[in-house]
Formats: sequence, C-alpha cells, structure tokens
Amino acid sequence: MEIGNRLLILTEAGEGIGYGHYSRCLALKQYFDQREIPTEIFLYAKGDETVYSDASVRNWILELGDINEPKIYSHVLLDSYLIPLNYIGTLKSRFDKVIALDDYHRIDIGPDLIINPNIFGNKVKYNVTAVGGRDFVILRNSFRQGNFKIKIKEEIQNILLTLGGSDTKGLIPILSKILLRFSKSKVKIVAGSDRYAMELGSQFESQRDRLNFFGFVSDEEMKQLMLGADVAISACGQTLHELASLGVPTIGICVGDDQILNMKEYLTLGFLNDEIYWNSSNFDAFIINNLNYLGPAKARNSKSLLGKSLFNDQGLNNIYNAIFK
Repeated sequence: MEIGNRLLILTEAGEGIGYGHYSRCLALKQYFDQREIPTEIFLYAKGDETVYSDASVRNWILELGDINEPKIYSHVLLDSYLIPLNYIGTLKSRFDKVIALDDYHRIDIGPDLIINPNIFGNKVKYNVTAVGGRDFVILRNSFRQGNFKIKIKEEIQNILLTLGGSDTKGLIPILSKILLRFSKSKVKIVAGSDRYAMELGSQFESQRDRLNFFGFVSDEEMKQLMLGADVAISACGQTLHELASLGVPTIGICVGDDQILNMKEYLTLGFLNDEIYWNSSNFDAFIINNLNYLGPAKARNSKSLLGKSLFNDQGLNNIYNAIFK
C-alpha cells in the first residue's frame, strides 16, 4: 500500500537529557503540520513529571525492532543521542527516508540526510548528503513571530540564568552565589523542572528578593523572560540560538561536548566574548569579567544588534525543502 508523506520523529527529554531536542522537534512538528505533512513525535522521557504537549511519551528505543510495521510513516527523523548508530540500517529498511539531526559530528554515515541545525553546521563535512548552518537553525514559533526589540538600559538591572532542562553539572547554585556576591541585579533563574526550582528556592530562601526561580516554562514564557533580561547567562545549546535571535547579550557556558563547536562559532562571530567551560579553573573570573564587559549600554547594544543579524526565519522552511523536496 502506498502512503503519502508522513513523518515520525524519534527524540528524548528529561533529567540528565534536557529539553533542547524535544523543543526543536516540537517546532518541526508544528511547522510540518502547517505544511500538511502529518507528523508524530515519539518521546523517550526520563525521570521527571513534565507534561509534554504534542508528543507520545513511550520507550521507543525498546520498540525499534517492530517500529513502522505495518508501514504508517514514509519518513523518520532522529534527534537522539541514545539510539545506537547500528540501528539506522534497520530504520532504512522500514522507511522510505531516514533523516538525522546532528550537533557535533556524532553521526557521519547511515542516514539518507543529515541536518546540522546549528550556526556552524555548514562547516562540518559528512560522508552523506547533509545541510546545515545559520539557514537551518530551528527557532520555535514564539521566536519567529514578531519583530522583537530589546530595550538597552544604562545599567544591568535584570539577569536571566538558564542552563537547559537539566542542571547536570550543578552550576545554578554556584552561579547564583557568584551573582549575589558581584552583582546588584535581580536574577531570574530557569531551573528546568518544578522540583528543582523548589529545591533551589529552599536553598536560597533568604535571597528571595534577589533570586526568582522558575521550573519548566513554555516557549512563550521563555521568550518573555529573555526579552526582560539585560544580560543572559546560558548554556551553549538550543537556548543560545534563541537568545541571539532576540538580541539578548549573553554569557555562554559550555556544559557538554555537543556544545563546543556552537560556542566556538559564536565566539568567532563576536556574539560571545570568552570560551567558558563549566569546569574552567578560573570560572568565577570569567563570569565576573564578562559581566563587567557587558556593563556599559554601548557594549550590550553592539552584542544585541550582532545577535539579531545572524538569523532569518527560514530555518524550518529550508529543512522542509531539504526533506520533502
């Protein structure tokens, strides 16, 4: 039986994983649905209570042996660090086309198409058909709709701290203490999960006038938190793309190997000032020096304009064309 174009997305989220893969896959699903490509997400969710919209939560890794039998989907898209690479051959026998998102050259052969949806993605050389770079960066709907303008204040009054959906390196308490010591600004902190936000709130109960903790937030809530920040401190994954696209001056921290190339490219482009790793021996000094550099309004305005200049809103459309055209 012949079927039209139908896409299955296999991805993951949760504790120790974060929400970057889920959030960009949700953006893909919403866009493809608008383009009349029926799309479904199978989401492996690890160890948290988060309610995921528009996704079927299931351990699809255990189901790979029987996936897409009988044949329902024509295409499958992988956005996963958990799937064993030798399973890609099995998927190719079950689907007309296998597509993989890759962030750091983990996947090189196997899929029919590799998409590197990072700002450096066009510089990575693969052994199969591949696309990537700033024209393929995935921005969620809230970040693509509207002409956003950051108000550059004379002084830094509000700082946003966000390290993704899972603070696996335990940096939020460390950064909170640094900011309390060396900054007078109010700090909004996205902890990733409601449980972790409550734990942090209890730990810093006496500093509630300075620190405001949030758990899991929607894309619209995250956008508003970003727009209200004079400076953001962020990991160097998917969130960094969104901050740059809005023009939020940002201090980037690399918290995983999959973020190294992204951080380096933003450094080369001038949006980030320093190569900061979560385990840097002079971590405190990096954060303080970057806050001091971004103190003057002129410096923050320059970073804001640069970040916004890096992006257009065609990433999802270009991915659609690469897969289905």
